Amino acid sequence: MNAPLSGSILFDSVEAVRADTIAFDDWHGNEHLNEVCRLLPQALERRYASAPRASMTSIFELGAEPSLPAEVMSAQPAPTARSIERFIAHPLSTQHGPDAGNWIEARIAYPVFFAVPQQEVSEFNAWYEEEHMNLLFGCSSWLACRRFWIAQPHPKGWTHLALHYLADASALRSPERDAARSTPWRDQLAARPWFKGDYRVLHRLA
Repeated sequence: MNAPLSGSILFDSVEAVRADTIAFDDWHGNEHLNEVCRLLPQALERRYASAPRASMTSIFELGAEPSLPAEVMSAQPAPTARSIERFIAHPLSTQHGPDAGNWIEARIAYPVFFAVPQQEVSEFNAWYEEEHMNLLFGCSSWLACRRFWIAQPHPKGWTHLALHYLADASALRSPERDAARSTPWRDQLAARPWFKGDYRVLHRLA
């Protein structure tokens, strides 16, 4: 059963010890993910890799009202893994560009993390949904964006995730992205100390 794309996700990202990537691949594919899939037999997984981070990331679709075994959140790194980043995120909104097509199968996932103070959340959401995404969707390779709030305390303090789907990484060098990052509203937010985020480019594997 495929969980609806309007539901929550489990984000699972594992960074390898770079000197031992073959052992990492074996452990990640045959032990780490097998255990998650055993615990979440009905969750649809999409898998991505990041060469600069030497990491593998899986995004599991959990559905509207996820009920997870406690063991899901208790993963520990193996000798071949430097760290495991695992958290549940709940949906805020999903927006699609005019050329979205089958956006969920996009070649590139581009997650962006922010730690937004509670008193700033309303303005942050309004900017993202009313201005920022409308400008990004001017690029035909910018297919969709799913926005989430992070339910579990994140080790780095991230509270919000924007999960973008791109047809091609060239979208990140597009004039439309430059324009979206150069507005007065965006400049006002960028001047606030919490606005510095974590940006990742993930390439689809399966």
